[in-house]
Amino acid sequence: MIFLVAILAASLGTPAWAERVDRRESVSIAMNLEISLNDEVDGREGLVIDALRNGSVQHAVLRFSDSDATGEYFFDGERSDRLLDFMDAAFIANGVDRPALSSITIPVVDVDDRYTPERIEDIVPGSVRSTRYINVDSALRGRQDSAPLESDESESRAESIDIANWAPSYYRASMYSTTRRRPPDYDVTVPVRLFEHWFRWDAQQGHSPILMPDDWGIEIEVSLYNNDPGGLIRPFCTNVEDGDPNHFSRGYWASEQIEAWTSSIPSSAEPYLDDVRLSDACNRNAIAIGVGRPVNISHDANYFVSMYMIPGTATTSEIWAGAQAVSHDCPGVAQSICMDLNTEREFPVGDGEKGAPYANRDRNFSAPGCVQMVDGWSAPVYWENGTFPSFGSTSADYCPRNR
Repeated sequence: MIFLVAILAASLGTPAWAERVDRRESVSIAMNLEISLNDEVDGREGLVIDALRNGSVQHAVLRFSDSDATGEYFFDGERSDRLLDFMDAAFIANGVDRPALSSITIPVVDVDDRYTPERIEDIVPGSVRSTRYINVDSALRGRQDSAPLESDESESRAESIDIANWAPSYYRASMYSTTRRRPPDYDVTVPVRLFEHWFRWDAQQGHSPILMPDDWGIEIEVSLYNNDPGGLIRPFCTNVEDGDPNHFSRGYWASEQIEAWTSSIPSSAEPYLDDVRLSDACNRNAIAIGVGRPVNISHDANYFVSMYMIPGTATTSEIWAGAQAVSHDCPGVAQSICMDLNTEREFPVGDGEKGAPYANRDRNFSAPGCVQMVDGWSAPVYWENGTFPSFGSTSADYCPRNR
């Protein structure tokens, strides 16, 4: 299924590539490249990406999606062969074949006279399905980002044996430093922070995504924290150490600047990157993936999300991990800026509590490291990079070392 992907955030709290351009208007091109990776015309994807470079387009979001997986790459002048190689490796690392390129979203400022959707169609006939322009000023004014629950109730929930049954009953996150090759010199490696999430709903424990109403979604996240004095929201931030007003973008173990994300979440579940942080607290950097239609994924299936982040300036950051229910307020496919616009809406499931924490801040868990929580446990478990937890010694229990 083809999805249109919109660049739908203002300059505050957005990835680095987007901060260089005005993202208030963009053009989204839905691609017609639903072809097998073994198909002889698979090279059309590379030609489309080359068309971006040849058309002087410097920044774009490339979305790959099908019924088995979804992901996005934040294009910044990559050569097409290396870009596709990277996405292949990122999906295959978790046992999933890379889906076909399904859409490209380009800021209007990059379209101009140097590039039009017709250019792609001329170079690769039959590749363009449709186009549309998007203006998001009005939506941005209404978007408010949900904060993790920090109440006494949230602190005690992770201590109990009960995780809300609409949320995954199993959650694990691995956070570690690694490297990747980046242009123009592919012999040089650069550091990235890799966040790997695994989760599932176990029916035997009463958990299922179909317990979520059709007009509600789920965001699963790790939030990083720094030592900002608190009480302020972006952009009104100050750093008590160096006076850097933009520390919310850099003063963490991982910045909020993302290079790519991959997942085994099907496109029908409307996965999206939550990159709108307009009302986040100054001491919090939320790294979250959303599922707009949880009813379209399965219980008793294991799902993964991998997120490649540009490093921040801190050597470590305190973490919070959990799932949150968010109102699906988008007129179409779920996207970050229109999810949870109606923050006052009552959640109609269970006791109405929208949060399901897996690891609260008072446990002093930190990134890099690994954390796991399972319904029925009395508390989450944390272990350091390069080690096994006390309860297991299989390869699946290993916390990847930093490198």
